[in-house]
Amino acid sequence: MNADLDFPIDINQYIHQLEGFGVKLGLKNIQVICEALDHPERTFRSIIVGGTNGKGSVTAMVEQGLRKAGHRTGRYTSPHLETLEERFLVNGRFVSRAEVADTLQLIRTCVEDLILAKQLDSQPTFFEVITVAAFELFRRNNIEIAVLEVGLGGRFDATNIVTPIAAVITSIELDHQEQLGNTIQQITIEKAGIIKPGIIVILGDAKPVVVNKVRQTCHARNARCIEASIGVMMTAHLDDGQTELSLTTPKNKYGPVSLALRGRHQVDNAVVAVRLLEELSETGIDVPTSAICSALSETVWPGRLDLRIGRKDKRILLDTAHNPSAMAALVSYIREVYPRGLPIAFGAMQDKDIDGMITTLAPYATRFVCTATRHKRAIPSSALSQKVKHLVPSMSVETSSTVAEALDRALIGTDTACITGSNYVVGEIIGSLRKTDEQGS
Repeated sequence: MNADLDFPIDINQYIHQLEGFGVKLGLKNIQVICEALDHPERTFRSIIVGGTNGKGSVTAMVEQGLRKAGHRTGRYTSPHLETLEERFLVNGRFVSRAEVADTLQLIRTCVEDLILAKQLDSQPTFFEVITVAAFELFRRNNIEIAVLEVGLGGRFDATNIVTPIAAVITSIELDHQEQLGNTIQQITIEKAGIIKPGIIVILGDAKPVVVNKVRQTCHARNARCIEASIGVMMTAHLDDGQTELSLTTPKNKYGPVSLALRGRHQVDNAVVAVRLLEELSETGIDVPTSAICSALSETVWPGRLDLRIGRKDKRILLDTAHNPSAMAALVSYIREVYPRGLPIAFGAMQDKDIDGMITTLAPYATRFVCTATRHKRAIPSSALSQKVKHLVPSMSVETSSTVAEALDRALIGTDTACITGSNYVVGEIIGSLRKTDEQGS
């Protein structure tokens, strides 16, 4: 995702070569590779987290709760914002770059041998290799339980090679239609592919079409479906941008507790995480109340309603929203905390619903500064600004050639600005802020 991968040259070249293969859904390649490596994915228990929005936040909260309960954990998420190591967390720490490089070299050699033996027809994709790397890193570090975020869809996503003890489906919205389908029902079928026989399934989405399809899948596979909101009472209010939550589930009471992750939408994610952590006792994994409260109050998940202090003590709200439903959660937060709106530095990928994001964001944008990352799928800043002008003729719009410059322009005349539209955009800004901090120290 980030071109500045500081690995040995041969590994760097290998990573970039894999990125050129794009997206290829299916489990054949990863099954063959994992078998050749003596199935690293079978050396630990796993929980798989799918959905459209919120799956990363839930993954982070669940891992935090398990770790605080004393379990040795692994966390696999995607995409990364700045460095590849962000995808691999072992017991709360990123795996070292040297260990990631060594693991990738092992997989590269294995793949070359499999191709020579005609057991693989072609090179695997970047995501397939990185997922195998996560499994191997977790095996090497002797973890007990891994929390795995699904990459794309579910049924044919590389993470779905595991046989989990539990699965989560957070929410289902229109996204990645080219690969997953053009309706919520079609996308739900793909997402529900992570449901395996006999497991616990926590469902965060309450849309009838989603609930019905997930229930049907659970029934067919003898899995136990728990709709996260059923039987739950809660109160939540914002205090200086942070959500204070009191929660009562069918099993316990929590709070009031201040959620570490900003935004009212994180209440729904918190409920999903709590319901899962509570139910894990049935699988022999004990998670006490104190650990569940830690999952709510201490989870760190960069780039998601992430408020940081930049130069001259100006505040920067970073958010990776890249579809209209995620953008609606961002807008809800801006409306409540910054009712007069914020200037927006905005960049997006060409294959996203850009019009939907712009029209969702516009009512609480005081002006737009359009930009583009270095990624090949990024829409040029000039084309993006034309879209804003067409959709919101009254909006003040300008363009910037770099993401960092766009943020600087957005901060002119104000003490707070927001930058959003893409994981890539936020990743570049986090890198820029880090370099500024390093230079100042």
